[in-house]
Amino acid sequence: MSVRKSRKKKKSHWWDSCNPACDCDIPGCDCFSLSTMVRLSSVLFFEKSRSERVVVGAIHGYRKVSPKLPTRCRYTPTCSAYALQAIDRHGLRAGLRLTAGRLARCRPGVPYGTGDPVP
Repeated sequence: MSVRKSRKKKKSHWWDSCNPACDCDIPGCDCFSLSTMVRLSSVLFFEKSRSERVVVGAIHGYRKVSPKLPTRCRYTPTCSAYALQAIDRHGLRAGLRLTAGRLARCRPGVPYGTGDPVP
């Protein structure tokens, strides 16, 4: 009797065939080409949580409406751009905490164009 060993198939990924040293134009050899960058960006987008996508969507919605409002942001970058950068760099909870601190610092005594980058 022969004992047959079953081998599990290794799950293949798109980056398995990628050779970073390759600089060719052969079909299928598209490491770091446009299609690879599109795949990477889609993976990174879908890794965000639903709540983070909702908050970022709300900020983008506000940015479309804000030019029609009579007020103007005193800081550079604007508070909405600051919020997007803070969420992107530090995650949702810490990004919203930093944004809330930024909004609390906004007062009439602050001159327009004051620089306050995301830490």
